Amino acid sequence: MKCNEKFWNSRRQNKRNRLFLIKIRGINTQSRFFLGARFYLSAFTSASRSITFSLQAAMKGIPDFKNWYEQHQNILKQNDLAKYFVEVRNLSQKVGYYPLSSGRIFRDEENQIQVQYFFDYFLDEKIDGLIPKDDVITACKKYFVLLLELISDCFKTFGYIIDPVEYFVYSITAGGKSLDDIEEELGFPRKWTDIEGIPYEERVKMLRHHFEKDVTIDYVFEKYLGTNRFGDKII
Repeated sequence: MKCNEKFWNSRRQNKRNRLFLIKIRGINTQSRFFLGARFYLSAFTSASRSITFSLQAAMKGIPDFKNWYEQHQNILKQNDLAKYFVEVRNLSQKVGYYPLSSGRIFRDEENQIQVQYFFDYFLDEKIDGLIPKDDVITACKKYFVLLLELISDCFKTFGYIIDPVEYFVYSITAGGKSLDDIEEELGFPRKWTDIEGIPYEERVKMLRHHFEKDVTIDYVFEKYLGTNRFGDKII
């Protein structure tokens, strides 16, 4: 359960990253907020890096994770967008460089005022050729989706360890644990739900609920991937 808790601490990094993405998008047209957009972009790049750091820390020692992560790490290293955000984060943290340099104000098809931001073509050898052609918000969203796909695959591969509901199901089916064991792990007395007249299936449902209530991240995957955390399409 300790690893489970560590992983669900790392999910907060996803939520923090999403917050900064929303903040960049929500900056209004007043000139003083252009500087705010720069700061939020810097925060977004930093939070993005924290996702992979937190994931590695939470999953340390889990069987097969090292090989799994190395495969995904190699994919990210070959992705220009991922490489750009890693290098920009380093520049931002170490020398105070902010990659947002310009923007424009326009009216959309519904005649609503919108703001669009663009990356700085800062000529540094580490990012030369990596600068996204997309506007800032579009590129940030694509990168966030890339990281969410990584986390989703982690759920699919290691769900029986890191996901509360999957852990519960695995424990009572293939993990060799009884409902009494699960009750004890939850901090309840053994046989807490073993009440006369309540069938086994109902006990399972009652205990499963205690794991389900801790899952509050699916909405992020639904919004950006159109799936739940395991990659299943939302119909």
